[in-house]
Amino acid sequence: MTSKILLGYHVGRIHVVFSLPTASLPLLFHGGMDIPSHLTYVDWYMAFPDTPDPNHLLFKISPVKDHEGHNICSIVPLANM
Repeated sequence: MTSKILLGYHVGRIHVVFSLPTASLPLLFHGGMDIPSHLTYVDWYMAFPDTPDPNHLLFKISPVKDHEGHNICSIVPLANM
């Protein structure tokens, strides 16, 4: 059975950590918002299965796909990772 420590967590792969140019911030965000200084581009993976693979005792996961077969990804503040 999956460890209770893992419940509520999602596996993601960070491809890049980046920041936006200061001049572009007013075009992308509304005034008064707390704008993060660093962002991440993340691919998401499916939840851990209930049991590990019997051959190697590791949990097998795969990228989450949308209805067209593309990976589900997000831009997430680095502080939230």
